[in-house]
Amino acid sequence: MGKYKKGILGPFRGIIGTVIGSIWNGVQYMRSLPELSGKNPSTEQLNIRFRFSLIGSFVKVMQNHISVGYQSFKNGMTPANAATGYHLKNAITGIAPDYKIDFAKVVLSVGKLNDANKCKAVPTANVEINCEWEASSSTEYNDKLDLATIVVYHPERNIVVSAKGVAPRSALKYKMTLPFDFAGDEVHCWIYFVSPTGKSVSNSSYLGKLTVL
Repeated sequence: MGKYKKGILGPFRGIIGTVIGSIWNGVQYMRSLPELSGKNPSTEQLNIRFRFSLIGSFVKVMQNHISVGYQSFKNGMTPANAATGYHLKNAITGIAPDYKIDFAKVVLSVGKLNDANKCKAVPTANVEINCEWEASSSTEYNDKLDLATIVVYHPERNIVVSAKGVAPRSALKYKMTLPFDFAGDEVHCWIYFVSPTGKSVSNSSYLGKLTVL
């Protein structure tokens, strides 16, 4: 049961009658209770649920990167909401209900720093991935001290392994060791840069689908 103070115009939390009150990020919200429906969901409604479930699960497992990579989104939009909206619109492939994520279109970070220039990832022996990139000719948003983060996603296990801030942009390479039991499995890889202050990021770059050796 909700309680309110300072009259009907004052903020409150909880349910009062047919409205719900809440406070998020210091902003008071009031909305009506949803109407219950006894109808079975339509095919389109089910398809929307399938897409939301697919992307919601992926965004959740990538939350540590999404919170950094989408930090520039403001005006009441959380990083998770921004990432969910983008991927619902751009990164789903397949025919209902067999939707899949198009990993080449996944974007883990969005920002003004220079992307990883001509980057690539090559699997090597001992469950390692050798990541390389080239120096950028642009001097703007291209601090040599920007730190590279490498992200590896195992889709069959829904597991993320990452190396956060492991090498400066000037290093031009990083060798990442994966869990031993990843050997023989397919994974997807990305790279992005974060400024030394942690307040600016680059767009992430997709490094491809690799078979771990």
